[in-house]
Amino acid sequence: MHGVLIEPVTPLPDDEPPLALDACGLLNLAAAMPLEDVAAAVGLRLICVRQVADEALYLEHEVDGAIERRPVNLGGLDILVLESEELAQYVSLAATLDDGEAATLAAAQRRGWSVVTDDRKASRVARQLDPPVTIRTSASMLRLIAGRGRLAVPDIRDLLRRVEVGANFRPPPSDPDFVWWNEHAMPT
Repeated sequence: MHGVLIEPVTPLPDDEPPLALDACGLLNLAAAMPLEDVAAAVGLRLICVRQVADEALYLEHEVDGAIERRPVNLGGLDILVLESEELAQYVSLAATLDDGEAATLAAAQRRGWSVVTDDRKASRVARQLDPPVTIRTSASMLRLIAGRGRLAVPDIRDLLRRVEVGANFRPPPSDPDFVWWNEHAMPT
């Protein structure tokens, strides 16, 4: 399935806001499949701020039983430089968050975008902003992709395995899609 374009079940309008990825969201989705395929599957443009692109550098791949690090392919991802109106919010948020999360939330809040993150602190801060920023988790995005692509259980298992190995990620028990992940990640 890796590298296969998955068409969205229902196309979204061209004016649908893009989806911003922070570093953990970017790494998790890029480990699952090429970002071009993620964008096609969810029917949205994917964006990351320059700080995230500079932060999310490598994924791990299992090759003949050994783990190798490879650069992240940012193809299919638009890289954004913060505008002057977003810089003050970025500086304010950077006092409590890492640069990538702070810059992502600053841009997303000003532009009305949702953010993919698995960082609990960034999610909490996003909910406290006025207006708040909608957060999506990596697990919810992968569940959406699996559902829209009508993937078979073995393909979902492969998708989740690539994330577990490549990005060293499993959702925490507090994630709403934790049970779904565990049911599909387990061998039959």
